[in-house]
Amino acid sequence: MENIKISLSIILPGSVIISEADSLKRISDKKENTKEVFNKQTMQLKLKNAKQVINLPQEAYDQFTGDYIPKRYKGKWKALTSMQRVRWHCQQIAEELGGKLETFKVFD
Repeated sequence: MENIKISLSIILPGSVIISEADSLKRISDKKENTKEVFNKQTMQLKLKNAKQVINLPQEAYDQFTGDYIPKRYKGKWKALTSMQRVRWHCQQIAEELGGKLETFKVFD
């Protein structure tokens, strides 16, 4: 296994159904009989974020900090420090996964 050089944490938004039982809507008919009706419109959703940790090897760090200018980057790439370049790449990874970069750490 390769040594880990960069570790990034990404927060991914998500939604989870609370439970089918919570989504059942009780209604009463004219005969005073109670029925349980599952109604998709009354289904309750509970938002729950997920956290994903991605570990990247030395080769990724070398690529991130190298002289290659990414096509998506708008600005002066050469003026950025190594840490700024790594941060930019980590943010791009998080966005591609539909999440938000929480933290990243570069190991020695």
